[in-house]
Amino acid sequence: MWKIIIFAICMLNVIAGNSNIEDLMGEWTPVALYPPIIFMPYCLKMKFVINSSNPQCECSDGKKTNLIETRGTGDLEKAPPAFGPMLFIEDENEVAASLNVNCTCGGEKYQYRTLAKSINDNYMVLYKTQNITKEDPNGAMIYAKRIPAYSELMEFMKNLKELSDRQGGILCCTEYEAAQKSFSHQKPIEKRE
Repeated sequence: MWKIIIFAICMLNVIAGNSNIEDLMGEWTPVALYPPIIFMPYCLKMKFVINSSNPQCECSDGKKTNLIETRGTGDLEKAPPAFGPMLFIEDENEVAASLNVNCTCGGEKYQYRTLAKSINDNYMVLYKTQNITKEDPNGAMIYAKRIPAYSELMEFMKNLKELSDRQGGILCCTEYEAAQKSFSHQKPIEKRE
């Protein structure tokens, strides 16, 4: 059940980022979450694809937005994909004005838009309107192409300018992934009668 909850949280994120949205397509693993709502660390790969049947969306602010298909991989490969509008941004100062936007993509209406910002070849941040508090004006999730070690991820989070003053929770790192793989190969505990 918790795999599905984490998958649902990830599916509700859509991307915005660098100068080319195609650079952000492919498999990514959510590794950190802002703010750290109740969650269970779990390493789950997600795949982002531009929807080829209707890739362009019309949004109330007129910014070029793509319809993105998000799929789980591995255990969640058979789960239905999620679709949502995504805007690629280059500057974190664009976040506040670009989130609360209505979009229409292929006749479907969306009351939100996810933003994606590329940080480097391994990391991107997805911004969303969920989990907003006084201290956290938006929700954010860091995704990685290559899962980092705990210490590397902590250092990255500490030095990421736009999120360094916010509290984040780690979802996945190499140490968590190794423990998860080890645990998944164990036999289930049999019921005692």
